[in-house]
Amino acid sequence: LPTPCFSGSRIARSGWRITVNRSSMWCSNGSSAAWPTNRERVADLAIYIAEQIGADQERVRRAGLLSRCDLMTEMVYEFPEMQGIMGRYQAQRDGEDAELAQAMDEFYMPRFSGDQLPQSQTGIAIALAERIDTLVGIFGIGMKPTGDKDPFALRRAALGAIRIMSEHSLSVNLPDLIANSAELLADKIEQNDTIVLVYDFIIERLKGVCLEQGISSDQFQAVASDPAEEYCRFLSST
Repeated sequence: LPTPCFSGSRIARSGWRITVNRSSMWCSNGSSAAWPTNRERVADLAIYIAEQIGADQERVRRAGLLSRCDLMTEMVYEFPEMQGIMGRYQAQRDGEDAELAQAMDEFYMPRFSGDQLPQSQTGIAIALAERIDTLVGIFGIGMKPTGDKDPFALRRAALGAIRIMSEHSLSVNLPDLIANSAELLADKIEQNDTIVLVYDFIIERLKGVCLEQGISSDQFQAVASDPAEEYCRFLSST
């Protein structure tokens, strides 16, 4: 395995990102293929989010490009639960600023139901971008969850995005966010169909969250014509 490095020459940085970017994703035919622009997509989408929430765009872009670098380390290879933690320590060691280092760990949050959320603006931007990119990418190749089968944990990704948006009361327009993500995959997916499918999928998860919290179906439907960000504000205010 290559030695992880956030700092050093421009060539070293690019080479390290390329190694991470070649992590495989499943194609519709069941084979594995590299999507070499995955980190760039997350970084670009995170910049859009940063514009909406007032985060530092350059820091967010860099955090997006460096996210998941720790997955190539021997420590995370042996102990997967160290992902994010190792990324934070790597960033600190290599002189990245405190918020970016924190975001390396927050990128994975929430890891499970009830887990803590990212707290820094940089962490919020890249964590939300990652979940939306995952949903759009997998739905875009026709591999949406069916029944109790969800091999790519898309329900968890959707619920994570909902929690990030609602508990932080983010003023991010969900349809626009999904559309921006789909545009970054324009040469790989059918954009219009994917946007609708992902939006409906997230809204259905959001409805379930509302019902679990005692919000009636009538109350939920009362704001059904509003943008999804209003759903999240509604949820966070109850």
